[in-house]
Amino acid sequence: MILLQILDEGTITDSQGRKVDFRNTIICLTSNIGSDILASPDASDLTSGSVTSAARSAVLERTSEWFPPELLNRLDSMLVFNKLSRASIMKVVDLRLNDVRDRLVPRRISIDIDEEAKGWLAKEGYSDVYGARAIARVVRTDVLFPLAQKLLRGTIRDGDTVRIRVKGTNLEIEENHPPDPTEANPSSEVNPEEYPPLKGN
Repeated sequence: MILLQILDEGTITDSQGRKVDFRNTIICLTSNIGSDILASPDASDLTSGSVTSAARSAVLERTSEWFPPELLNRLDSMLVFNKLSRASIMKVVDLRLNDVRDRLVPRRISIDIDEEAKGWLAKEGYSDVYGARAIARVVRTDVLFPLAQKLLRGTIRDGDTVRIRVKGTNLEIEENHPPDPTEANPSSEVNPEEYPPLKGN
């Protein structure tokens, strides 16, 4: 096993006789083994995201079932990552919204979004199994795409402040103007990435 040679000798030799030195290298191995255990509601503190000792032990036991002891015995330590806290999830939402804000700068458009709307994005975009990866997709489909369509219709224009609020169970981007008949009238299927009105990205 190539990895065992690296961990044992600190070097590896290819088929051409060339030796690669790993002696001053930190090697990190990651795995999603035990993710089903961590997805359980009682596996971590809901506020801080800290994994409980019982869940940590269960994940490490699952790891020992998957990997051979000759590999595990050569690792200096094994870490079980905590789940994201709510505060961390909200920071991810803010980062993704800042990406949208940056795209709107050339058009002098600002975003006014309240905490309830941010919480909606966090709830829709976070998964106990997949983490916060889907937040970018939710911001794109529920903020960026509808905003681009409203820009094309002329209901939001250069220099506007865009209000984003939760209405019922959905996120709503409020329109500031009646539709401009001289502007394009895209259907709900328009993909702003194919016809992007948000310049500057």
